[in-house]
Amino acid sequence: MKTMKRTLSILVAVMLLACMLAVPVGAADEYTITIQNPDGKEYEAYQIFSGTLSKEGEVSILSSIVWGSGVNSSNLLIALDGDAQLGVYFDKDTDTAKTVAETIGKAPFTNPDHVMLNRFATVVAQNLVDAKKVAGTASGSDVVVNGLPAGYYLVKAVDTANLGVDDVYTRYMLQVVDNVTVSPKTAAAPTIAKMVSKSQLTGYAASVSATIDRDVFFRLEGQLPSNIGEYNGYEYIFHDTLSDGLDFAQLTDDANVDIQDFDFYVLNKFEASSIHAVVGTMPVGVKPEVNVSGKEITITFPDAKAFIEAVTAEAVAANDYIQVIYKATLNANAVIEGVGNKNAFWAEYSAQPNKGNSGPTAKTETVSATVFTYQVEIHKVDPAKKGLSGAKFILYHNPAIAGGERLNIQLREDASGVYTVEKVGPATGTDAVACNEMSTDPNGKLIIKGLGVATFQLEETVEPVTYNKLDAPAPITIEDKLGTGSQTVVEVVNYKGTTLPETGGIGTTVFYIAGGLMVAAAAAVLLLRKRENG
Repeated sequence: MKTMKRTLSILVAVMLLACMLAVPVGAADEYTITIQNPDGKEYEAYQIFSGTLSKEGEVSILSSIVWGSGVNSSNLLIALDGDAQLGVYFDKDTDTAKTVAETIGKAPFTNPDHVMLNRFATVVAQNLVDAKKVAGTASGSDVVVNGLPAGYYLVKAVDTANLGVDDVYTRYMLQVVDNVTVSPKTAAAPTIAKMVSKSQLTGYAASVSATIDRDVFFRLEGQLPSNIGEYNGYEYIFHDTLSDGLDFAQLTDDANVDIQDFDFYVLNKFEASSIHAVVGTMPVGVKPEVNVSGKEITITFPDAKAFIEAVTAEAVAANDYIQVIYKATLNANAVIEGVGNKNAFWAEYSAQPNKGNSGPTAKTETVSATVFTYQVEIHKVDPAKKGLSGAKFILYHNPAIAGGERLNIQLREDASGVYTVEKVGPATGTDAVACNEMSTDPNGKLIIKGLGVATFQLEETVEPVTYNKLDAPAPITIEDKLGTGSQTVVEVVNYKGTTLPETGGIGTTVFYIAGGLMVAAAAAVLLLRKRENG
């Protein structure tokens, strides 16, 4: 008996419950558990062990232990014995309520946060007898589970409790009843993130700029909760939405939009390691399921734990993340400047540890990543800043990489004379794109929309009348304004042509006239001399 008392004293001291406060024993046969901070949930208690309750100082002791009324003991012993993690501690053929209690009174179960104690509570919860539960009742801001005979109880939130955003069911509480007041241990909600880049593997951030008809890459990230070890399975569903200004683009050039158009990674940020997942050979139940419908993308991990373990060949850890990368193309519906093109992402996740991926789910908050695109206003002017009409230009981009291929830009003109990027592509080859000319308006202005952060070349093809054509393309640099609404304005100056002599100087006629006059003058002189001599 002393051994049993010592064992249960240890057990009580390390119950899976924070902030436990023991109070003096009340009525001889009925006790209460008062749950503080219930977070809007109802609670219920299931008696796992029954026994005689006594006190040693401040420690409650349960002795003469037998199976309680809230558990199917035969099924529980079979489940404990057959569990991959707990089977080494329990034997369905020899164990009794007393020996099971003695086992969980020893290490590693004496650590209230140890995965084995959490696992024990999970297996117990799968073998409860619903008819014997005692539901809690509201008492002010607390929940009181009352009318409890002496014993060792599993206390949990009622499964029908509504879940809000980032909500979870509380972790199971194992408690020796002695009129106690407790606060539930809150299970963890996962964190998610969405980022975007112009490069598939690097440079991800909350926002990026792009030119219309160019690609960007989105990265979805879902962390596993800190108590992932308590889950047999963990369903994780990514819900992603593209804005009207973006279209889904395939990573692989084939006929179908499918799982091959997504790259999957498992990341452990604590260890700074990243492993690419080969999903094609994964079995059903482990392999992600992808559905693309218009702007909506749904990626379901039936069991994120099993997925991560298949990729890493290691047990899942609380620092593990799942990453998904896919490609999208900025289109002509893109919002120009302003708030940009926001793309939303949220996730569903398993919210009840004991039921794992077969239990209820909750939702995360929505996060987003933004793609900006900008406009430039060209002012064609003379040195005095007077606007010049009649100039025509083409626009293209020379990549910064030496030897990179020039990209031509084709633009669409609307009724107001504004040009928007429509297509970008190489100057030669089967996918060649031809530049089309743009004209300045009567005030010498030219507006181009849909340009990302880069330096473009504005080449003059037709100069204003009486002005010289530009010797070289004018560089147009777009800077990242990140939604500030400021507009890029660039002045392109043309100079008047110089007045030059015509070919042949002032012409020959004047010389003919002068020569005739000289001949006439000479004849007159000769005539006068003859008269004088004559």
